[in-house]
Formats: sequence, C-alpha cells, structure tokens
Amino acid sequence: MKIETGKRGLNKDECFCGSEKDIKNMLSTLSLDDNYRVVIDMGLYISRCYDGTKPIFRFEYTSCTPKIISKYHNGPNLWFSFYPIKAKDVTEEIREEFKHKVIPMVKQEILLCVKRNSVISFRTIIKVSIENKKLVISR
Repeated sequence: MKIETGKRGLNKDECFCGSEKDIKNMLSTLSLDDNYRVVIDMGLYISRCYDGTKPIFRFEYTSCTPKIISKYHNGPNLWFSFYPIKAKDVTEEIREEFKHKVIPMVKQEILLCVKRNSVISFRTIIKVSIENKKLVISR
C-alpha cells in the first residue's frame, strides 16, 4: 500500500475533526498489498467556506482507476479528505464520536470493498458533516 499525505496549514481558529494518525493506525490493521494507493488529504478548502452543508470528512474508494492515474498506478484508490472547520464547532463529544463511530465504519467499508474489488468495478463514498452540533453520516 502506498500512502500519500497532502497538508495545508490551519489558521488559529481552525481544526480537523479527525487526524492523519487515526487513519494510518486503522490502515495498519488491514492487510492491503502494494496495489492500493492511499491519499490522505488534510485540508481541501478554507474554513470560512464552510457553511454546514459541506462535509468535514469524506472517504472514497474507487476500484477502477481514472485514466489520468492509471498510467502511474493501476490498483484501487482510497481517498481520505479532512476539511478544516472552525474549532468552536467541534466539541469533544463530536471528536470522540468521530473516532469511535466513523473510523470503524470506514474500516468495515474498506473490508467490504476489498471483497468486491475482484468481482466488479465500483466507487463508494462516505461523507461526514456536522448538523445541529451532531455528526451526520451519509453514503
């Protein structure tokens, strides 16, 4: 498994709901071979663009690679995107719920995807947002 990490600096009042370490720890418990390309994107847009409708985290698994990537890489892609949000919007309960609910859900989804990978080409997405001070998970 090849892991790439992209990071953007945070402003003083910004944070991420989860961490790169959580994802790497979760991935270390899986036995993925070198065909898998993993991208951990820490910060795609700035927090002042966050209006409550965009995800704070997004996981995407693609079994067939886009043509642009395929000449460099020919295996499944796992893409983890963390989006910065205002620190005041993330409570300790939300952080704990993210760590104990979302990370295991993503791990389970990866395991299911690995089983399907040899059968059919597909793409799966999990998005997490905060609405009314609660985590909302959509697929």
